[in-house]
Amino acid sequence: MSHAGSVPRRADGTRARSDRSLPRGAGPSRRATRIHRRTESPHRVMTPRLRVKGKDLLSALGRAGFEVTRTRGSHHFLRHPDGCATTVPVHGGETIGPGLLSKILRDTKLSRDDLETLLKG
Repeated sequence: MSHAGSVPRRADGTRARSDRSLPRGAGPSRRATRIHRRTESPHRVMTPRLRVKGKDLLSALGRAGFEVTRTRGSHHFLRHPDGCATTVPVHGGETIGPGLLSKILRDTKLSRDDLETLLKG
């Protein structure tokens, strides 16, 4: 009698192997597995990740006209006179992740180039 969790076995006591049903063959050709890199195409080149800390981002957004309206813990809530608002976390010396940084840029209606200019200035 089989019990829950027991391994199904054949009559001779060996386990059934699922990989036996996979098609056999030579596999993909060597030519098909090559990676082609085209650096001359601007659409294929990834831009380097912008690394910015919360404190630096606060000062850059301040230069863009944003003001800190309130702070709750390490989260600074900023608002621009035109109504744009966002929240910037300032956790010690931690770098803001790429997803959160893109969300902040979307909220503030700033481009990556605008932010780089503000960070330099």
